[in-house]
Amino acid sequence: MKKLLSVTALLALVMALVPVHASAGLRGVWDVITNGGPYQTGLANGTEQPALRPGVTFSTGGHALVDLQFAFSTRSTVVGSETVRSIWLSRNQDQIGFRTGDIEGVARRVLLVDPAAVISYLDPDWSPDGKYLAYVKGNGSLTESSIWVQEYMVSSNLVTAATPVGAPLLVVANVPGTIVRSPSWSLAGDAIAYSSNATGISNDIYTIDVDAANGIVGAPVRRTMDDAKSETNPAWGPGNQICYVTNKFGRNVLEIIDLDDSSVYLAETNFANISHNNPSWSPDGASIYYDAPQGEDINQNADIWKLDLASQSKCDIFLDNLGDADPDVSQLTNTTVDGLPYNLFLMTTTGGFGGGVPTIHRGSAVACAPALPIGVSISPTTLNLGSNGNNLVVTVTMPPETKAAGYMDHVDFPENNVLQGPGEFVKNRRTVVVGPTFLGLTAPGIPGATFAGTIDNRPGGGFDMNMSRKTIEARLVALGLVNQLVPCQVTAYSATKGRQFSGFGYLRLAANSLSGQAVRMEQNSPNPFNPVTKIRFATAKAGHVNVRIYNVRGELVKTIANGYYGAGSHEASWDGSSVRGKAPTGVYFAKASVRDDKGVEVTSDVVKMVMAK
Repeated sequence: MKKLLSVTALLALVMALVPVHASAGLRGVWDVITNGGPYQTGLANGTEQPALRPGVTFSTGGHALVDLQFAFSTRSTVVGSETVRSIWLSRNQDQIGFRTGDIEGVARRVLLVDPAAVISYLDPDWSPDGKYLAYVKGNGSLTESSIWVQEYMVSSNLVTAATPVGAPLLVVANVPGTIVRSPSWSLAGDAIAYSSNATGISNDIYTIDVDAANGIVGAPVRRTMDDAKSETNPAWGPGNQICYVTNKFGRNVLEIIDLDDSSVYLAETNFANISHNNPSWSPDGASIYYDAPQGEDINQNADIWKLDLASQSKCDIFLDNLGDADPDVSQLTNTTVDGLPYNLFLMTTTGGFGGGVPTIHRGSAVACAPALPIGVSISPTTLNLGSNGNNLVVTVTMPPETKAAGYMDHVDFPENNVLQGPGEFVKNRRTVVVGPTFLGLTAPGIPGATFAGTIDNRPGGGFDMNMSRKTIEARLVALGLVNQLVPCQVTAYSATKGRQFSGFGYLRLAANSLSGQAVRMEQNSPNPFNPVTKIRFATAKAGHVNVRIYNVRGELVKTIANGYYGAGSHEASWDGSSVRGKAPTGVYFAKASVRDDKGVEVTSDVVKMVMAK
């Protein structure tokens, strides 16, 4: 009998599949603020550069306070002028396009636009009192650029709030050959930081005093002096500090200048060799949010990160796999039910509901905090490889200390998305893998339901996740955990704040094969399909694998994989073709088999597929 792996070794293997970063739930602390498709009326080229507007707040969705409005920029829909931008004002309300009939009248209003798509307006930033919008004005190629400030009415009514007061104030004039970008208000509202190549040598950070109420502008002051490198994207934070992006080490990193003593220092002293961009301060000045590749892997899309300056600890705020960037952190501080403070932020994402164009989402870093414990039990506790029993049932409960913190161990279903008691429910969302998850996998979806997975609340407390047995077995085979006692992690998040929960249950996948070889298939996707479907299979050891397609009469239709495969997960595709041409619509079976060193088939697995018309 094989010796069991140590719990430490097993944990290392299992955790390799689970992202070591925070996550958040749809609505609550991961909200879709602008939508694509038919709801992106007049904004077919996306929404970017979110800038929260202080001054007017509201309470919704379990959050204590949320900034009611924000500005954003969008690219022109005029063909040939897509680099020209306009600036809009929007309500900071989740999925407003689904709730508001008059989108442009009630949910968002244009602030600055050139109908001829010649003049570009971009880089919006609101003053701390929410009265004055700083922005860049230029042409589409930004060979001309200047910085202006425009006052707007402060109101909870969007039409009123989009009403300008007086004429715009010129802050930095256009100079041929000079590019100015990224205005950022000081917290006192009496100066603006920006980047400029006014020296003609490199980009630097400048500040300029601005008395917007009286229309008085001072002289620009150059703050960074490195002529060999570029400094851009300033963010003015508490304590008279400005964080900005510099390429002095090659790829972009974050640096801070203290204007009180002109000292310059790195935000993160031991930074990874990846690009860090778009800093935004927390209101207490203790943390900086920015975007960088997921997992600090240069080959991945961007995530939003939070860096605590004092401890130098950082958190990858994982929201989806599609790219999140350009955070703008609210100066409002909220708390979870157990007293954890947090700040919401807006960011641009290339995924979610945008239909492929950039949209703006809202998130928080609540799940960066250490996870609260949950109890996990699994039934059955032993799976026999090759048998086709019922699905795996994973039961999740909360210990008294987690309940005492203010959380309830029932799932908050989207069909009934209202808190029913004194505590906060567990979020149930299976889109974009947010939770609950078992071994990093969400429960299969209910046919016809967009968000709900096969998760059932238990009358006595807790909930059951009904997991696909084939998928779980394939996951364990791919990890090489056959005939091992495996600690399996469940991760979940609270309904509106995104507080993280974590616990482990134990499972054993038993196989009688003396060779230790095993193969397991996951259900093909899509299914039904036409014309192409993907067939995933996993092997416990390296070896020769065949994947063949058979019809209902047991006749071979086509071999789609035949070769040597290493241990782990693999994928093959079938386009509905056969050795004689196109196969007819109907039911088919995909069979994966593994042979030993002598060419004898030792294990196999089968999935049923449907090719539709």
